[in-house]
Amino acid sequence: MNKVICFILCLCLLCCACDGRRIQDMLFIYALGVDYKDGQYEVNGQIMNYATIAGGDKSGTPQETDNLWIGKSKDPILENALYKLRSSSDTMSFGHLNTFIFGPGILKDKKKVVTDQIFRSRSTRLTPWLFATNESLDKVLSVSQFLTKTPYYSIYNQPKEVYKQDSFIPPIRIHRFSSQINEPDNLAIIPTLAITKKTWRNEKKDIPQLYVSGAYTLQKSKPTHSFSLDQLKGLRWVSEQTVDTPIYLSKNKKEFLTLTARKPKLNIQTTFEKTGKTNHIIDIDLKAELVQTDVTVPAEKIERMLEKKIRDEVISTYEYGKKRDVDIFRLRFHTYQKDTKMWKQIMKTPLAQDILIVRVHAEVINTGYLKNDTFSE
Repeated sequence: MNKVICFILCLCLLCCACDGRRIQDMLFIYALGVDYKDGQYEVNGQIMNYATIAGGDKSGTPQETDNLWIGKSKDPILENALYKLRSSSDTMSFGHLNTFIFGPGILKDKKKVVTDQIFRSRSTRLTPWLFATNESLDKVLSVSQFLTKTPYYSIYNQPKEVYKQDSFIPPIRIHRFSSQINEPDNLAIIPTLAITKKTWRNEKKDIPQLYVSGAYTLQKSKPTHSFSLDQLKGLRWVSEQTVDTPIYLSKNKKEFLTLTARKPKLNIQTTFEKTGKTNHIIDIDLKAELVQTDVTVPAEKIERMLEKKIRDEVISTYEYGKKRDVDIFRLRFHTYQKDTKMWKQIMKTPLAQDILIVRVHAEVINTGYLKNDTFSE
């Protein structure tokens, strides 16, 4: 009998979690902003109230409590700045970090230092999303979603859901960023976040909201460049990640057509001539649906207008990149993957000499009517 009692006591001791912590007692950094200013690293950490994500009260109404907190620390050494933030509480953890937001100081001068720190850390995963911003980091991290009032559903914590509805600049994870800036002739494109107060308001004030205003491009051994969203309109047509994107056509300045294009299919070919001339040929095949129209136009004419608009946007974006010595569509990297011998020859010539040929085939598959080959009022 005594042996049985001793065995049960030993079993209880083995199963004891004396040093364990309840999850509700932990503080999880969910988003981390990092910038480099005046010789110091500035680190901003965001902690959320997870009770608001779980649903708040039973009625589903958001609780009137503080839903997020922003911690801030500075130090000439990045690890020390992170330590100051982490040591402010013995229950703080980076294990659920979901998003990094880099300021311009990091992207231009200190990206290798930050990525090295991230990949060496045992508590940080390699799958967080990555964004850039020119705004104040604490202001970006302090922007809450209306109604739910929790940043869990924000554009930087759930970027794929936003991208599915409005595909312009695809979101990127930190491990893909690290591989792209280290691959020969590859390019990393990081979406840029900005704050606007022009979209939403309540009965008291304008509500700040985040939106993607453009992107930074980073490449191994080359300068960092910033592009506006308007300059990158052609990017969506040369990405098979594109899910759903609007496009506006105008017959004249008063009449417009709105279509939604989905999932373009691409075929990219590159040729290199003995004269040193490089030709990149992009074939784009896509389908679109009519959303709104103010004019009566045959379906075939709309398709030709759509093809011209897409072609113009792609060429315009490519030319913007060439002016800054940026291969925005990664066409040379595509050649590197397919034909390394040709790529070595192309690399001996400047990017400014590359020629882009764009061929588009668009088909309008839904006019909004059961059987109709024209778009009318």
